[in-house]
Amino acid sequence: LRAVHEKMGYQGRILASIPRLFGGVASQSNFYLMEAKHPSDRPNWQTIQTKWVRFEEARELIRQNQTEKGKDRDLAILDAAEKALNKIPYIKHPAVQPEDYFNPLKEMPKQHICLRPKLAFDQEQMEAIQRGFFPTVMEQKWFIYFTNNRLRLHRSWTGILIYDVGFAFDETGGACVIEAIVNRDREEYQNTDDQYDLTQLADIIDSELIHGLVEPAVDGFVEALQLASQPKYLGSPVVVSELVQSLFDIAVRMFINKATFAEMIKVNNQITSAFTDDSAGYTRMPGWHSSEQLGQALIKYMGLDPDYYKDENLTCILSESLAGVVNKLNQIIKDFLKDPQATWEPHALEQLNEVHSFVVAVLLGTNTITHEGMTLDDFKWKPVDSDSGKDIKHTIIKMGAEGGNIQLAGVETDGVWKFRVETEMLDEHDNNTALERPWVTTWRSALKQLDHYPWPFLTPLSIHPPFQKQITAALKKRLDKNAQDKWQQWNIVLKSTS
Repeated sequence: LRAVHEKMGYQGRILASIPRLFGGVASQSNFYLMEAKHPSDRPNWQTIQTKWVRFEEARELIRQNQTEKGKDRDLAILDAAEKALNKIPYIKHPAVQPEDYFNPLKEMPKQHICLRPKLAFDQEQMEAIQRGFFPTVMEQKWFIYFTNNRLRLHRSWTGILIYDVGFAFDETGGACVIEAIVNRDREEYQNTDDQYDLTQLADIIDSELIHGLVEPAVDGFVEALQLASQPKYLGSPVVVSELVQSLFDIAVRMFINKATFAEMIKVNNQITSAFTDDSAGYTRMPGWHSSEQLGQALIKYMGLDPDYYKDENLTCILSESLAGVVNKLNQIIKDFLKDPQATWEPHALEQLNEVHSFVVAVLLGTNTITHEGMTLDDFKWKPVDSDSGKDIKHTIIKMGAEGGNIQLAGVETDGVWKFRVETEMLDEHDNNTALERPWVTTWRSALKQLDHYPWPFLTPLSIHPPFQKQITAALKKRLDKNAQDKWQQWNIVLKSTS
């Protein structure tokens, strides 16, 4: 425990001794599975950097070791640690860390109040409270962790901090609540009833922490989130978008005679292998990447003959679907060249991006939400009128969200833009399935409407090219530079508008 604190900065608590001794150059060592008490102190001079990772990423880091014996030893320790962790009952799970949340957590806003709940807990109850709560299904609304004698309760979907609760401990290990700071920013939290918050806070601590689940509930959505942290996971919009983009790039290059048909076939085979070949290095979604599920979706939405392809394997179905996408792109580009009013930016690029978004959604299985009722045949060149740009509604920016999508719409009239946010989802605060806001005439007001939602942390789908710089500037103010996964998603869409 002393060594861990010195070298890693964390006060640890031993959960289990990892079975067997592991040999080094001159000795054998026993290792322990520990949980960490947040926050950490500064590690000593022997440690350059610490980082929280999942087991698979830890293995990838260990494999970078140039010493074969040391690498094999550390991988064996990690495998034994994972087995030891799996034997610990969920009710005794290690303490939740703020780093467990998939995006930066929000701080308490300036608009808040301080309440004085009359709550006290014994030592056993405080041990459960300090373990926190990690949501494992969409219906669980809280992400909770303990730090510096404070319990922080964030909304699981958005990371918004609702309650920040302070504790005072006694000599027995029990504690009482000395204060509860409560969010009162109407954009983040709608309730203003103090008694409701006191009751809800007590209920959450009792139901989620003290009498939590014996085993976590797990659904396919959460399994996908867990797998999404793995490199080259085909449930990640970023990974799938990059694969599809490679097909679009080669199709455009082939159209202008800068790539060959053989090169296009090679890209088709690479994408198909990613979804069907275990040796390709990609991680597939359990159940979805099969001829019965993805294959049938491709047949339905990519316009393949259901009678001819019904008994084919996924490799054949996917390869033919990608060939159909290339044919569709060729037809759209041909029609673009015939349109005297059209330019590559924004007209052609915007329409090709719509096809790109659709293909990615089909491969992810989300097109029934983002492109309800549409098939590849529905995408045709939309002629540009000589009066284009006037009184035509544009999608300035569009993001995918749980249960639907959010977009900022814009209309230009005589050089003046007006904007409004439109949603097709069940809004948590407004309980409205088709929420539309008033039209506003300034970019600042448009961003204010967007900021009603955690839009930088949603999945970007498209950006209207003329607004690329404004959107990039807005993202820099709202998205931490260390949120690399999110920046990677946004950069793909931003790059496609360049």
